[in-house]
Amino acid sequence: MSLKIIVIDDDFFERSRLVKLLSYCDSKKYKLYESEPDDALKLIENVRPDIIFIEIIMKNYSGFKIIKSVFKIGLQSSVIYVHNSDKYAIESIRNNAFDYLVKPVNIDELKKCLKRFLNHNYSIDNGDVLDISNLSNREIEVLKQLINGLSSKEIAQKLNISINTVNSHRSNLLKKCRVKNVVELMNKSRNLFI
Repeated sequence: MSLKIIVIDDDFFERSRLVKLLSYCDSKKYKLYESEPDDALKLIENVRPDIIFIEIIMKNYSGFKIIKSVFKIGLQSSVIYVHNSDKYAIESIRNNAFDYLVKPVNIDELKKCLKRFLNHNYSIDNGDVLDISNLSNREIEVLKQLINGLSSKEIAQKLNISINTVNSHRSNLLKKCRVKNVVELMNKSRNLFI
């Protein structure tokens, strides 16, 4: 059985590029569709995809709003947000993100993402929860603030440190926790400090 995947982007070239990359991954496993945002909801209702790749910022459209509409009508697709920076990574978690990919999408990252989906494994390594034993106290403080949804600027103000220091800690967190982006870090650390 083929997985149904829809790629939604208002940029024809970006949309076509992602569809082409997906076709290189394993074309026998996937049935690929693409859409501009105008027609996205209708196509999603008709196809009932397993995965939706969607750009967050489009002319006259928000990927987040489209996905909220998808869930309002009762469809439960896995959502992979795509954008040209990690600016919306935390917000994407609040909007049902399975993953978050930064443009230009790297084929290796795309393959890893699809493999996690196929294996129902939402993390890079075997655990669903981070091992924080190798983190410094300050890195743990920064991680707690990230979990609370604070931006680098807000964390800097709260912890009375510079934004550069916060960004350095964020980078160290990704390396030490062996995650590729903030979305994965958040997904794996969600229940750590409850």
